[in-house]
Amino acid sequence: MFMKSREKKNALVLFAKAPVAGEVKTRLQPKITPENSARLQEAMIKDSISLISEINNVEKIIYFLPGEKKYIFEKFTDGLPFHLNCQNGVDLGKKMENAFQDLFNKGFFRVVVIGVDSPTLPKEYINKAFIELDKADLVIGPSEDGGYYLIGLKEKILPVFSPVEWGSNRVLSQTEKLVKKNNLKLSILPVHYDIDTIEDLRHLKTHLKLLSRSGENVPANTMNIVDDILSP
Repeated sequence: MFMKSREKKNALVLFAKAPVAGEVKTRLQPKITPENSARLQEAMIKDSISLISEINNVEKIIYFLPGEKKYIFEKFTDGLPFHLNCQNGVDLGKKMENAFQDLFNKGFFRVVVIGVDSPTLPKEYINKAFIELDKADLVIGPSEDGGYYLIGLKEKILPVFSPVEWGSNRVLSQTEKLVKKNNLKLSILPVHYDIDTIEDLRHLKTHLKLLSRSGENVPANTMNIVDDILSP
């Protein structure tokens, strides 16, 4: 059951695939094994749950795949105030569109969606996304590879999910064209990065070390796995 308090108008959604070897982070293979890819996915899910847990005044929801792996996410969120829903749709765009519609139907006004591929994402970016939705139709956090790490809508579905070549480096540019075509007001967050390739993983390792040296909070699960995977 979702909380019915008037103050609970915001939903923060994590989109995640279960950490099954051979089915996640496949672009990292064969540089790393399917088993290590799954270990990395699990670590990033856990750290994403920790990140979301730090965000106040939002309902926290995981939309997961596949449906039969719900027990994995129940274990990851045991004792935490998370709701679990299965993703539904033919591609990522339709899955997100259906999730937004589901939550708007449940009475949420602002909905922000992130993935697990940006373990160093500052929580300030997420908080800013909700603020930006007060003055924009949608908010997007662009990633360095031409996609986006975050998207937020308010009140209703917008025509920004199709046609888009999901998984390509044209996702952001195609989305921006749809925004312009439909005369929507877009707010852009700072650029960040996500983890798809072995080069991304090496960049992540360097970034985590720098964050740790400067005394910043680091995603501990991810850092441990990355150090293990990329150890000489």
